[in-house]
Amino acid sequence: MFVKVLNILVAEWIKIPAEGLSPLLERKLHERLVFTNPDYEMRHNRGEWIGNIPPQISCLRQKGRHYLLPRGFLDQFVDLCKKFQQPYRIVDRRRTFEPLPIEFHGELKSYQQDAAEAVLDHDCGTLVGGHKSGKTVIALYTIAQRRQPTLILLPKLDLLEGWLTKIENFLQIPSSEVGMFSTGVHQIGKYITIGHTGEVIRYWRKLWEHVGYLIVDECQRCPSKILTNLIPNFDCRYILGLTNTTQRKDRLSRLVYYYVGDVVYTINDKDAREGRGIIHAHVVTRQTDFEYPYSSRADYPTMLQALMKDEKRNRIIADDIEAELQKSPHPLIVLSGGEEQEDTLGGELRRRGISVFQYRAAEPEGGGDTDSPPCPQMPVSEAPQAVFVTAQTLTRCSQALSSKTLVLAVPLYFRKNLALAIRDLFQNGSSPESKFKIYDYVDHKIGLLENFFRMRSYNYGVHPDVLLNPSLN
Repeated sequence: MFVKVLNILVAEWIKIPAEGLSPLLERKLHERLVFTNPDYEMRHNRGEWIGNIPPQISCLRQKGRHYLLPRGFLDQFVDLCKKFQQPYRIVDRRRTFEPLPIEFHGELKSYQQDAAEAVLDHDCGTLVGGHKSGKTVIALYTIAQRRQPTLILLPKLDLLEGWLTKIENFLQIPSSEVGMFSTGVHQIGKYITIGHTGEVIRYWRKLWEHVGYLIVDECQRCPSKILTNLIPNFDCRYILGLTNTTQRKDRLSRLVYYYVGDVVYTINDKDAREGRGIIHAHVVTRQTDFEYPYSSRADYPTMLQALMKDEKRNRIIADDIEAELQKSPHPLIVLSGGEEQEDTLGGELRRRGISVFQYRAAEPEGGGDTDSPPCPQMPVSEAPQAVFVTAQTLTRCSQALSSKTLVLAVPLYFRKNLALAIRDLFQNGSSPESKFKIYDYVDHKIGLLENFFRMRSYNYGVHPDVLLNPSLN
């Protein structure tokens, strides 16, 4: 039996012909998209006044000879077509723009990378994650990957400052260049515009032609009319919803899935907490004045070379090492970027009469971890000594090293194994009452390096602003 191919037109709505639709498929659409109003049901069961509350909510509209389905329902609708053996053809009329020069300046944790990849695999979707799980950073990463002019919808203005700060930190877009739609201010940004839902729902006609990517923050708090009346006005290709929970107080969570998209990833709370506060130490931060014309990740290797050779920065580090060794004769460990920094910073220390030892460990054959050669023990010296070690060596040989002080001469992002190695470094051979100290240097004039510091502060379990200004504590 010949079955006519179903044309699925995707723009601000999913548009399909009402005639010739498979009866089973049509019935299934009504079952999913037309449902009992939870508010009506609750009031009815309690015997309360119902007034003009509709008994049903319909997300299925009919316009002439066509049905209009909400955009986020596309994946479910395609699955239904396959289930009922309905041939289909998708005609994509969604709005896209020429790629913008947006780059992400930072590193994602492993679970954030998994979440970001899941989001990027779907044009429309919802990301679920608890408070402080990194959803905002993941969203910014997807903006840099999709490189489309983006509108971020906020149901509460107290979320604005956090977004502006992270946009400036991770995308290097100044707050002055971020567009704003709020309390009478109507300014469209070249890259990103942030809008309060109450303002955008009234003035969306000024915006819809300039949006290629729509992000809805705090979906669980958005009024239902934002989902049903505002989002369908945008024909952009990409939509992402961010939410703390799959439950809404009005019990209309399915509206999020229909108008924004199905849940594509749920961040595990255990993964989000992993590494938080695992390094228990007294952290001393120093802000440096190191500058470099950094504009993209391609500049990172040359910038790092310049940083390791920077005389002023090395003098600040050497001052701290000298002062620390004068207070305590115990060797301290300097986490360096390799031989080049060991030569420059080590030379400065030697001129001050400080003994320098470059800790080396033989690399395992073939680059694997099996049958690794044993790590040498830390040298014993009666004279004050600075032991230089690279991150790779520290990760592999942390059990052979011990110290009460660690100096971070190179700005690193603490990946899981490195953070655990630093924790082990402090625990090896030390009494429980010992106080451990980390000297951390914040190159605040380079956005990427400041982001690395903020990510390290996560492992310290202390807010970065408190580390930079202890009086806030």
